[in-house]
Amino acid sequence: MPMENSMSKLENESDYGKCPLNVRVNLPIVDFDRYYTEKDSTVSFDTVCIDRDRTALIIIDVWERHHNEGWFARAGENIRTKMIPLVDLIRKSGLTIIHIPHEYETYGIHPVVRPPGGSEPIVLRSVSCPKCQDVSDILADSREIAIKDYDIDVLSRVLRDHDITTLLYAGYASNWCLLHRDAGIITMKKLGFNIVFIRDCSLAIEMPETLEGELAHKVVTWMIECQHGPSTTLDDLREALER
Repeated sequence: MPMENSMSKLENESDYGKCPLNVRVNLPIVDFDRYYTEKDSTVSFDTVCIDRDRTALIIIDVWERHHNEGWFARAGENIRTKMIPLVDLIRKSGLTIIHIPHEYETYGIHPVVRPPGGSEPIVLRSVSCPKCQDVSDILADSREIAIKDYDIDVLSRVLRDHDITTLLYAGYASNWCLLHRDAGIITMKKLGFNIVFIRDCSLAIEMPETLEGELAHKVVTWMIECQHGPSTTLDDLREALER
């Protein structure tokens, strides 16, 4: 699935008027043949063109509660200041939203970002659940659904059935579930989807040594940018969608 199908870098100003969605992103420049030390690597601020009809927001584990009260206090602030505005923005824009909650029965989906029309995740028919609900055109009635427990068979089918090729990722935690789960960034990149990480709509699980500067989140953001796809921010996404 080539990037040009739904996301491509804009090379000149004349391209802007032809693009349905121009998003400013971070693209690290890490070229070990060109730079002699790690201090020489830089970040490039570029704009990519995204086909909004073929783009979906993937929200990982925006839970209603969590057993780690310290982490959830930080997450709660991020949900209030970043995640809620992000979901409101995407809903108004008409882009597809797919919630993917793990351990839903234990932690639930935070009520302020819960899909409209009910709190229960939709469980579609898959190889692992042949008797579950079979909705081949699930996004026809709603541009916002929830898929339970990272069911990669269901997620891939929904995305491909609706020709969605670019995934905007947000949620928690950046260095755990968002990156490594079956429906996370690494797996979906391997399956050929374009990835854009909304870096300020996420947090990492930090160590005591990294907590003050949230360094683990900065490291994993750089890893995503270098290996899987560019990152952007809520403000840059808002500017693109409201332009």
